[in-house]
Order: sequence, then structure tokens, then C-alpha cells
Amino acid sequence: MGKQASFYMEREVFAELAQTAIDLGCIIIRKNANDEITMSRSTNVINTHSSEYYFYLPAAGSFNSELPLGCYNANANVMIEAGYTVGDGHTLFRGRLYLANGFTDADGKFIERPDCLAKVYRSLVHRMKQLTDFIDVPAGRICDRLNNYSDTSDRSRKVYMTRKLQRLMSDPKLVLA
Repeated sequence: MGKQASFYMEREVFAELAQTAIDLGCIIIRKNANDEITMSRSTNVINTHSSEYYFYLPAAGSFNSELPLGCYNANANVMIEAGYTVGDGHTLFRGRLYLANGFTDADGKFIERPDCLAKVYRSLVHRMKQLTDFIDVPAGRICDRLNNYSDTSDRSRKVYMTRKLQRLMSDPKLVLA
């Protein structure tokens, strides 16, 4: 469990968000398809080969490279999961910022996330909102794992999206997931 902020943001704008994370003291961790990890204090690590990143905050604690990323373990208390929007020509898949509430240690004790990490997360969400617009998207343009809203009613959903991706949405065949 944790907090999540979803958005539709291309890689170039995501790099601006990542720069904010760096400015707040984070190190960017990129995980590639072979589970190899690259750590950097530069947004140059953000590329088209991976949309899965982590903002590691050393002030929150130590990073254990032997533990998997994206799991509820000690690493969850020192980093924020992050990713940008990718598309396949028909669908735009949302990016997100994710902050775990904490993790359960080997003794079964729940260890809450540090306040300093929550503060960085809130700052990143604030910055994400500055980089995007909060817009209405018709329900028929949204598809997720549970629902395909293909009805013609007036339902809609509000999402955070950059202006560039809003222009792409002028293609009526493009949907969000």
C-alpha cells in the first residue's frame, strides 16, 4: 500500500520532473530489461530503452542493491518509483509516482517510511501538477485492465496530461490505459 500519482507525460518532460528529484537530493536509478541497475545524479540516465525509474533519497537510508526494486522491502523506504508515459501507436500507458507506506521486516514488524521521503514525494507531485494540465477525457477514450469504457454516455475522467500528449489525443483512435 502507498500513495500514487498517475499522469500522462512524455520522456522529455519526465526528465524535468527527475531534475526536480535530483535538486531535492535524489539519485536516479534506472533498471533495464536485464535487471541491471544504473545510478546517476544526472537526467542523462533517462532514455527510450527504459521507462522504469526510481528516485533514491540517501537521506532516507541506505540502498541495498541485493534486494529487488519495486518490492515491499527495505528499499521501499528509501525510494520513490517513477516512470513516464509510453505508447504503442494505439494506446498511451500512464506514468506514475509511487511511494510505499513502509515495509515489513524479517521479524514481522512494520517499518514506516521516513518523513523526509514523504516530503520529497509531495514536492514531486506538486511539480508534476505544474508540468501537466488536469483535463477531462471522455470515458470512451479510457481503457484499463478492468474496464473498457466504450459506451457513448457523457461520463469522463480527469487525468494529468502534458500539452504535447493532449495534441496526440486529437487522434480519435488513441486511448489511454
